[in-house]
Amino acid sequence: MAAAKLTASWVTSSLKSGEYKIRFCSKGKSDVWKECGLVIDREGAELNFAACKSCHQTLAYSSCVGTSALKRHKCRIIEN
Repeated sequence: MAAAKLTASWVTSSLKSGEYKIRFCSKGKSDVWKECGLVIDREGAELNFAACKSCHQTLAYSSCVGTSALKRHKCRIIEN
């Protein structure tokens, strides 16, 4: 499936099936990367999605847009 056609629900299903994985790393300056990771395909290519470590909710992410949506995620708000 082309990256432009991916939806959060499709990516979540693909994570559950093992088609996609979450790569956890300290990608950038934001503290959000302690709780979230980038979604990658089988070849290791990054998709335009990030997922929560706790609940695995998938959120759209692009380095051009930033981490604001990830910071507003409910697990992060409850923990802080």
